[in-house]
Amino acid sequence: ILDMCAAPGSKSEQLLQMMGTNSQGVVVTNDPDPKRLSSVKRRFQTLAKRAHVITCSRGEDLSRALGPECFDKVICDVPCTGDGTIRKFPYLWRCWRAKRAVMIHPLQLQIAMSAASLLKVGGRMIYSTCSINPIEDEAVVAALLKATNGALRLVSVELKGFVTRPGIASWAADEELMRKGAEDDSGGEGEDVEAAESNDATERSSAKKQKTDDAQAKPATKKKKVKKGKRVEIAAIKVLPTMLPPTAKEAKDMHLERCMRILPQDNNTEGFFVAVLEKYAPWEEGAAAESSVKENGPMSASKAKKLLSNVGFNPRVADESKFPLGKIEPLEWTPSLSEQAQVQLGVPASFVEDGLLRLVRVDEDHLEVFLVTKGVAAMLAQAWARKQLVPLLSAGVRVAHALCRIEADGRVAACGPLKLCAEGTMDLASALCHEAGLSAG
Repeated sequence: ILDMCAAPGSKSEQLLQMMGTNSQGVVVTNDPDPKRLSSVKRRFQTLAKRAHVITCSRGEDLSRALGPECFDKVICDVPCTGDGTIRKFPYLWRCWRAKRAVMIHPLQLQIAMSAASLLKVGGRMIYSTCSINPIEDEAVVAALLKATNGALRLVSVELKGFVTRPGIASWAADEELMRKGAEDDSGGEGEDVEAAESNDATERSSAKKQKTDDAQAKPATKKKKVKKGKRVEIAAIKVLPTMLPPTAKEAKDMHLERCMRILPQDNNTEGFFVAVLEKYAPWEEGAAAESSVKENGPMSASKAKKLLSNVGFNPRVADESKFPLGKIEPLEWTPSLSEQAQVQLGVPASFVEDGLLRLVRVDEDHLEVFLVTKGVAAMLAQAWARKQLVPLLSAGVRVAHALCRIEADGRVAACGPLKLCAEGTMDLASALCHEAGLSAG
């Protein structure tokens, strides 16, 4: 299962809890922002699972790095304008503009197409946003269905405990409408967002201070300085063919009513959009049937970063030299290291031979041993992991670590004693009991 845009990690956490301890499945938690992933990594240190892998890559690049049809399930919770969360973040209403959805739509479609390519035939993907704007929701789903030329179909599902409304098949999408409100931006798009966020943060700061010290608290009045006249460069608003509603015949074939709209007033929650799609035939990204999808082409990392910044995000593109909690590099077991692991960790030789124990380098003079499932072992044996095509931050549960000396060719020349890690002791004991046919209890 792939969680493409995973931070802060709650979806992956629920998936791992549902899978159980001895499941042979794999959950890949991916996000393009290394700083956000560092908080995800900390979150899972106390909830470490053998079936868990953390990677750092742009969702729209994953299909090219990993290849087609890698996953049985894909969760595609894409970046969005977040207008469904206005109850939680009131400043979004003050800086809301119709054009934001037009700006982010191409990126959302690219991520969705990458997810469709990564999905195996017979598998299901979820496309979701916390927006209720059809340009970000049904328009993306309709464009994806056109691009895949029948390979994907919408599935009708029920969310128990939630009141949902069917997806819509008609919406307004003209350039004049999308420019509404732009002329009211006195200080520029980026400035408007910054000022609204600053005011909202000031209000929250004041409330918190008042609560902690009722007698002496003073409202926080310091605001972020905003330079007058500063403007963030905004691309010209252009409504693409993929943003237009389908024709009556297309809508009938697409069954957009199978999408689910979760509105705030129906459930006393935030607003969300969810669409479940199943893959019925092989399809790879780049084989888009819709000419308008092909014309857009893949969006570069710098362009995507600029776009997200204009929409109100603070994107950080993965830089291999700037991972806050570091990345790991898989190493090959040597006969001496394998024997050392069997003696010092008490594991059978099959754990090393079957890849259930993975050796990784974390820096120049430290290595760690991770306990993984067979599914994770098979994934780490693939070319993308061996060639480091996608930065790998974690794989399985850390069970041991040691000081070492590693040659330039990646060969471990010498290794100190393997020391058990507290977070992996119970998982290692459980795996040994399972191997011996005993109960871990």
